[in-house]
Amino acid sequence: MPIQDKLPNKLSSLLSVALKEFLKIESDPRFEINMTAWVEYNPRVKRCQVCFAGAALVGRCGVSRKRADVWGDDLNHVKAGSPLGRKASALNELRVGDIHAAAHSLGIALPRGIHNQSVAEYAISPEGWKKDIRKLIQYLRDHNL
Repeated sequence: MPIQDKLPNKLSSLLSVALKEFLKIESDPRFEINMTAWVEYNPRVKRCQVCFAGAALVGRCGVSRKRADVWGDDLNHVKAGSPLGRKASALNELRVGDIHAAAHSLGIALPRGIHNQSVAEYAISPEGWKKDIRKLIQYLRDHNL
């Protein structure tokens, strides 16, 4: 199946969809969360490591967990600055609360008064990170972003 951009453009919607996909993958024994690996399959252990953005790429966009590696065949055109690549980059920034960098990745001009948000580190506190991401989604919604 070819990779398709099935991710929304609006920051709050993009983050919400990504979190939904991430939560599914987090509980799937075929995957391991590794925030430093976009989508990296290890055939020896038959598990695929994914980061937050990688979970959205696998869950929504048709990236194969078995054929992809860090930026392998499935992901080469994503990295090349395509709209989907920019969304993946934005998700990578949002996972650490950097709204300004995420908006820049997508070419979105932010209104005055929008501030980056504090987000727990997933490796230290997975539950704290998920709580903070949910707060970030609400913050973005409250500002119509």
